[in-house]
Amino acid sequence: MLHSDHQCIIVFPGFIKFIQCTDDADLKNIYCRTDIFLFPSLNEGFGLPPAEAMACKCAAVGNKVAAFPEYSVNDVTAVHCDPDDADGLFKGVCSLLGNRDKLKSISESAAVEIRKILDWDNSVNAFEKIIF
Repeated sequence: MLHSDHQCIIVFPGFIKFIQCTDDADLKNIYCRTDIFLFPSLNEGFGLPPAEAMACKCAAVGNKVAAFPEYSVNDVTAVHCDPDDADGLFKGVCSLLGNRDKLKSISESAAVEIRKILDWDNSVNAFEKIIF
């Protein structure tokens, strides 16, 4: 970690890309080129970024916050970790990096399932069942 004029600069290994800002046009392309999406958030409204990544066959590893554990299944369509457990996030990523078959299975299952779960017609039907 380097410090420069009141800024903290973290130096990542070459195989890790930290993308802080991007426009919507590039986002899908980034997800499609990414093997693992890390979602270390502690507080979210819904948690859409992991769902977007999953739809692009990118395995999501993240904290059990917001809707993430509701629209994904641990070790089937994503890897869930307890909030405030940085070691759990690390182990979750390592479990996928160390097992390419598991990574492929989760990525492919996630893409299929998230498209069913977050489909507009399915969402409307589920909402109508609640209110009628």
